[in-house]
Amino acid sequence: MLNVQQTKLAAKQKGVCPVCDQALLTDQVDKELEPLQVHHIRPKKLGGKDQLKNLMLLHRTCHLHRTCHLQVTHSKSPKLKAIWTERGIISERDVSTFTNKVN
Repeated sequence: MLNVQQTKLAAKQKGVCPVCDQALLTDQVDKELEPLQVHHIRPKKLGGKDQLKNLMLLHRTCHLHRTCHLQVTHSKSPKLKAIWTERGIISERDVSTFTNKVN
């Protein structure tokens, strides 16, 4: 369930993650397979504020990629994994390693 700030950000972004261009929220059947996080465009340590104009709502994996440039695969959604692999957010090797650990 989204809080007030996340709801406003999702509406501002028209329900789309600006990193992977995919829906932030899924349909009712697959509701919230990927956790969402708020990202500061200008980091707080550099004077960024907690104002909507300085915030974005991202999938957790997209947030980690954006802030840490990490190759991560923490998603239960095969569709998102495929999109992230295609866009270079995660690598094919990461997906197979993650899949082997889960199975």
